Amino acid sequence: MASNLNLILCTLTTIILFISSMNIGSVQSASSHFKVGNAFGWQPPPLDNTEFYTQWAANITFQVSDSLAFEYKNDSVASVDKWDYYHCDASDPISIFNNGNSTMNLDQPGSFYFISGLYEHCRNGQKLMVVVKSPLMNASAPSPSHHRHHSSACSVSVLLISTCVSFMFIALGVSYV
Repeated sequence: MASNLNLILCTLTTIILFISSMNIGSVQSASSHFKVGNAFGWQPPPLDNTEFYTQWAANITFQVSDSLAFEYKNDSVASVDKWDYYHCDASDPISIFNNGNSTMNLDQPGSFYFISGLYEHCRNGQKLMVVVKSPLMNASAPSPSHHRHHSSACSVSVLLISTCVSFMFIALGVSYV
């Protein structure tokens, strides 16, 4: 009788854990607020590091509803289209701010382009492109980013499922070794 009860409990636990592990990838994370450039902020990068902002963004997975905080002095930040980004053209921006502390909301999936409103600053690398993933993209293709990892939760689920399956075999008297 006890072995039948163990079998039932392990089977139910396995089913619940399996269903839970399937939903882990689709869980929506809370939005994040990123300070562009971290402590360096939004300013022309050192002359020998024109890829500074590209490198800053490379290890971050941006999602819809995240935001970017640009902190700067005697400068501006312009949201521009792709062509303007590559040509450092701030003459017709989507939006431009010069208040020293600007927040840009990433409200849809796709690419967002930001440049300094000062041409020389942009030409020297003060520009940023971010790719915002949709929730569906994150569920089907996890990013290697240090943000929003679910792999440890999946590992725990797999371990628990394996343990329950082992107990099921023991309860049934099945030898699997």
